[in-house]
Amino acid sequence: MDGTVRAWVVDQGNTRLKLGVFVGEELTQVLHDEAALDWMTEPAESPEHVLVAASGVLDEAVEAVLNSYPTRHLQDRHECGLNLDYETPETLGWDRIANAAAVAALHPDSVAVIVDAGTCITVDLVADATFYGGSIAPGIDLRFRAMYAGTANLPLVDDWRDRLSAPTSTLPEHIGTDTIGSLVAGAWGGAQTEIQGRIAEFRKRWPDLQEFWTGGDAEYLHERDSGLIFADSNLTLKGYHAILKRLI
Repeated sequence: MDGTVRAWVVDQGNTRLKLGVFVGEELTQVLHDEAALDWMTEPAESPEHVLVAASGVLDEAVEAVLNSYPTRHLQDRHECGLNLDYETPETLGWDRIANAAAVAALHPDSVAVIVDAGTCITVDLVADATFYGGSIAPGIDLRFRAMYAGTANLPLVDDWRDRLSAPTSTLPEHIGTDTIGSLVAGAWGGAQTEIQGRIAEFRKRWPDLQEFWTGGDAEYLHERDSGLIFADSNLTLKGYHAILKRLI
């Protein structure tokens, strides 16, 4: 794949469609949902290769558009170029595989932990291009919704990002001084502490462990002075692109 090849990565999740447009190695556009479909319908330039990774069901309109292009669908997880040291690879999410593929392509000899903070929070270990597995836990929004749905009196906190960006208390963020603040400390603070605890356990065995963070809520979870190596909201798309390069 040379520097002039144009490729698309179509990432169809359970609720959202994401399109990554690559020119050579450069990710030049990231579009979502209707904007992604509009771009695919009338692109500035047609792609030479399209890779579809679908954890959800492709919309009929998306399928119809993709019929016009040279499209391949990810199906065999062993095509990813990684050694999957995982007992049930057929159930392993493509997003976790793609994150690992991106890290393996960037740092093939490293031991790395990958934190993907989205609807769920995954914390996975990759070493020497081998995916070893990790953990799946509820994302922050899921934690708030679970407390709201599972109790009679606790409110739903849907502005927690704004609250963290503009704190009103001089106390540490993990101390809630009212019910809303306590919920934020529990849901957000619990997730942060959980992740850092996992990374600390990994570091006991791999002191040179590198950290890679992605996902929409990563910026709210990593410690600002943690020695963060990489934070890339497009790590998953880049991983799919790394897999595509192996296939063409």
